[in-house]
Amino acid sequence: MIIRIIFVVLMSLINSQIRAEWLKGDLHTHSTYSDGSHNIAEVINAAKSTGLDFFAITDHDTLMNGEPYHWFDPAYKDDKMILLYGIEWTTLKGHANIFSDKIFDYQRIWRANQDQNANQTMIEAHNQNAIFSINHPEMMFGLKWDYDIFQGADSIEIWNGVYRLQSRNAWSITKIWDEELMSGRRITGIGGSDTHQLDGLLSKWKNIATPTTWVDSVDRDGKSILEAIKKGRVSLSYAVDAPMLEFLADVDNKHEYTIKTGDNIISRTSIDFKIRIHYPHQEKKYKTGVIVKELASELTQAFEDGSVDVVKYLQEDKSFGKVRAVGVFKNGKLFKTWKINEKVNEIVFSDQLDKRERSYYRVELVGKPSSSYFANVLLYGKTIALTNPIYVNY
Repeated sequence: MIIRIIFVVLMSLINSQIRAEWLKGDLHTHSTYSDGSHNIAEVINAAKSTGLDFFAITDHDTLMNGEPYHWFDPAYKDDKMILLYGIEWTTLKGHANIFSDKIFDYQRIWRANQDQNANQTMIEAHNQNAIFSINHPEMMFGLKWDYDIFQGADSIEIWNGVYRLQSRNAWSITKIWDEELMSGRRITGIGGSDTHQLDGLLSKWKNIATPTTWVDSVDRDGKSILEAIKKGRVSLSYAVDAPMLEFLADVDNKHEYTIKTGDNIISRTSIDFKIRIHYPHQEKKYKTGVIVKELASELTQAFEDGSVDVVKYLQEDKSFGKVRAVGVFKNGKLFKTWKINEKVNEIVFSDQLDKRERSYYRVELVGKPSSSYFANVLLYGKTIALTNPIYVNY
């Protein structure tokens, strides 16, 4: 009995030391093995120079006749950056990325490609402990997802390349992802640059880590990263040096905020939420800034229906300094909005709801992009960062 108690105490202490770490990466790129302009070594070196923690080259299976040659290239390795094994399942009705932390047999998946059977592809991927992720579901020029979104799909690439232009990411988020979430499904939203060129015209809006996918992983290894993606521990920012968001919740009035994105809260009538805004190269501890203003519900509604442009509104207040807006979406609708500047690291709010009410909450940071990577703001729109949801009664 004493030994059992000691064991329980030790396990509790060990578990309390497990601290997840936000790792940054890019889950969608190409090399010369399919339709990319640069070889494996060049693409990996470009990713390393960006400071990424994990990376995947996802060449098109059709351009390799179903053989993932890029996995076996001697240059597909790195001592520090975690490399995932990915490939883009490519058909006329839609594309999907398949990821694993180790090499897997692609031939059954390739046969499902020949049959244009997306559901069987997902099943075969899962049989090999790989992730099935739908790519750019609303992209223009015939590259959108025309299959059903199957129960069991692990993630959707809601942010592909720059926010505007070809990929129509706003539509992927509001017309695809939000509708799936409102239907009662829990599916992770991820990003991918879909980089094909490291220089030249196309690289201006599809370059490595634009956007950046942040994963809250318990370990620095591929298996942990993919498990975190499946759980919804993902946040997105438009660049590796852009602000990113962390979204947490608490239900016991202890203000510990241990509930994370992807988690499901059951049978609660009051929930406290915390939004953390992480700025690049900022090392000071979390501290509520003094320059933060919650906007009136009427103005929030005006942002929602488009009668007021949020970026133009922010630019009108010069005395506020460099300003952005933080918006909380509840069940696909803008719920609360704050105007902040870069001194604000944290926002706390609460919500009351029926004990049986099914809801989800997610957060977006909007404003004018300012990363040194980008010259043309028109390509990037107003979205700087966004989170995955916290669920209630799913």
